[in-house]
Amino acid sequence: MLTIVIHRDPVSRNRDLAEVPAGRRLIEYIQEMYAPGFGGIETDVIYNGVNITSDLPAWDSVACDGDVLTIVHNPSGLDPITITIIAVVALVALQSLIPRPTIPQSADQSYTESPNNSLKGQTNIARPYQAIPEIFGRVVAYPDLIQPSIYEYRDNLKYVREVFCLGVGEYEIHQVRTDQSPLDNVPGASYTIHGPGSVPENLLIARESNEINGQELTDRSGTADDPGDITWIGWFQLADYAEQVWNHFQLPQGLRAEDGSSLFVEWKVQIQQTDIDGNVIGEVVEYTYYKEDRTLDPRFYTEKVIVAPGYYRVRAGISSAPSKNAGDSRQVKWETAVAIRAYSGSGFGNVTTVDVTTKATEYALSSSERKINLECTRKLYSYRDSEFTGRRGFADAFRYTMVEAAGRDLDEVDLESAYAIQDELQARQPELSYFDFSMDDSAISLGERVKTICNAARVGVYRDGGVWRCFREEGDKPVVAMFNRRNIASGDNQQQTYSLQRPSDYNGVTLAYTDPSDDSSAEIRLVIDSDGNITEGLASRPNELDLAGCRNKIQAQDRAWMEALRLVYQRRKIVDKVLSDGYLVDFGDRVKYVDIYDTAEAEGEILSIDGYRYTMSERVDWQAGVDYVVYMTDQQGNVSDAVPVTPIDSLSFSAYMGDFSPFISDFNSRQAGSRYLIALSSDPAAHDYVVTGRKPKDNGLVELTLQNYDERMFARDY
Repeated sequence: MLTIVIHRDPVSRNRDLAEVPAGRRLIEYIQEMYAPGFGGIETDVIYNGVNITSDLPAWDSVACDGDVLTIVHNPSGLDPITITIIAVVALVALQSLIPRPTIPQSADQSYTESPNNSLKGQTNIARPYQAIPEIFGRVVAYPDLIQPSIYEYRDNLKYVREVFCLGVGEYEIHQVRTDQSPLDNVPGASYTIHGPGSVPENLLIARESNEINGQELTDRSGTADDPGDITWIGWFQLADYAEQVWNHFQLPQGLRAEDGSSLFVEWKVQIQQTDIDGNVIGEVVEYTYYKEDRTLDPRFYTEKVIVAPGYYRVRAGISSAPSKNAGDSRQVKWETAVAIRAYSGSGFGNVTTVDVTTKATEYALSSSERKINLECTRKLYSYRDSEFTGRRGFADAFRYTMVEAAGRDLDEVDLESAYAIQDELQARQPELSYFDFSMDDSAISLGERVKTICNAARVGVYRDGGVWRCFREEGDKPVVAMFNRRNIASGDNQQQTYSLQRPSDYNGVTLAYTDPSDDSSAEIRLVIDSDGNITEGLASRPNELDLAGCRNKIQAQDRAWMEALRLVYQRRKIVDKVLSDGYLVDFGDRVKYVDIYDTAEAEGEILSIDGYRYTMSERVDWQAGVDYVVYMTDQQGNVSDAVPVTPIDSLSFSAYMGDFSPFISDFNSRQAGSRYLIALSSDPAAHDYVVTGRKPKDNGLVELTLQNYDERMFARDY
């Protein structure tokens, strides 16, 4: 049989072992397991202790029984790296105010996803040269290994020490678990949390040999009465610079004579110093290990040697005489040899690390996956106060990302708009303001980051010149501007689109979020019938959404219902050019818009005011039995509420405007009077739109993108 050993991650204990029939060329085994070029992964191929990565003719060698083929994936580097945030300056017109809920995708093809945002099969992995997780809010994190696991046997028990990087910054730790079990309840387990600037005590760096993987030490060449020479296994070059050498041995069948009496075995380990290239520069130093026992239970040992700092090679062999009886149990296997050195760095920077030690009574050649996880909340400062504490609000994450991480000046970020939204949501329903997520990819742009942060709270973010601003898509907004033939300048370039419901269109919404009770994926499912009624259920053609950063049902339901109602009620889009008035409106603003080509609508300028009587610039063909309302602007451009009107003649009407102050032109400081819009009282919001895009154009004009506003979209809001 050919033994194949695959080290997918050389900085962890995990490795795959398989025994397959020998007799085929090595390249045939490799081609069955990997795509050409190992799928782009830097890889070493070692055959019977010899690195044949560059020796392609050796790949045609035919494997024999007892051969060992070792394949090692080699991602370069071990140290944590800081996140580089690249600001993307752009103003984009969106089809809807806030982006489609989704998980941010990496642009880096070499990116290794952190298990923090995975909802199944989470394990602790090493992610060298990847971004340190930037956790926000409250999450269940599976921290990254920052170095290979270190283990040793003491009193036949295996103790494993692992150091993890939780993430950037400092955290409130609510619970530490291994899989689903609290680590405090696991016998022999312990952990220590180290905040930024702190280093675990007595931290050791360990690199295991890729070539020693459970080889059996064979008896001496002679007999019990005439032992002969020691049969050595090795030499094997240690994997790294060493200050100590640890050798792990196991006696899988225990140690007992055939007749049940005690039995002993003795083996030797020789260590010899080399240079970095493996050339011998030191004398052979020999160590002898004697074990005696009377048991068939497996036995495990770690033998430690302190050496002068440097590079070493090792070999081992049985030194006691061969057994007299075939039934004696005294098999010795050499698990691995480990190069150990003390960590000499000054620390890991602004990160939190977790030092975990666990013990086990059983051991397999392929270690089980690690499932250390922590429920934690990121500590942040706030724009509202100076307390450094655990926070879950999107605005706190937005402030940190823009000001602390990206280094933006306060005058470049409209924090007041973000915190005004957060304050209102927390007063109404705190869960609506949460953002619970882990950013773990440095290739994601600043714009994508803040968009993801705000999107969880149904908040949009955009750049207004050099300032980042926030808004929330919600109902009951005041109208802030009116656009009609007096300030629309599109000519014949106006664009209008209306989306009709087609059989192939979405007929519902399925929104995925994280269930905090078990950190699993959950869904809100809504279906829309042919009459536009929405009920809970699975649609045949759902709009499938993934709300990144959502770990509560209230927030998920709020978003799912709005998206379903959007499908029913938000269908009209307008792109038009307006005068400089367009600079006075912002993303998310509710405005009145009059289609200047729709003659059924009445709008224009107020020419005179006489008490409650208003004279218009344009004639109106009043219809008998129809009730009308009017909207007017004041000198600041504010728009009135809908006010009932009484027709007088084709150029005038009466209306009580209350405290609102319409005005007329004085042909000096006021070149135009109040603008007005006449609408049917049965549908006063027929001309309501929301600003979703704004671009400067030639000649001082502004291109606005508008989406129809319908209050019914927000009928299920909290």
